[in-house]
Amino acid sequence: MKEIVNCDMIRGYITENGLTVKEFCKQCGVGASTFYRIMNGGEFNLDSIYKITKRMNVPMHMIFKRASESPTKTDREE
Repeated sequence: MKEIVNCDMIRGYITENGLTVKEFCKQCGVGASTFYRIMNGGEFNLDSIYKITKRMNVPMHMIFKRASESPTKTDREE
């Protein structure tokens, strides 16, 4: 499955703010299993993305990668 969420942006926010994933999830109101599913390219709903971007104080569209940024099959195999 293609990674369409900019996980590096989320990781960077967590690191820059000195948070643990558990703390970040609690602040967002998103369960840890949902968070890890998003970060691993799994299915998610927009409500979860909204909660994450609201906590990060960024517009929702900023968290999604453009098609040209998503890894291709060749990129993942290397």
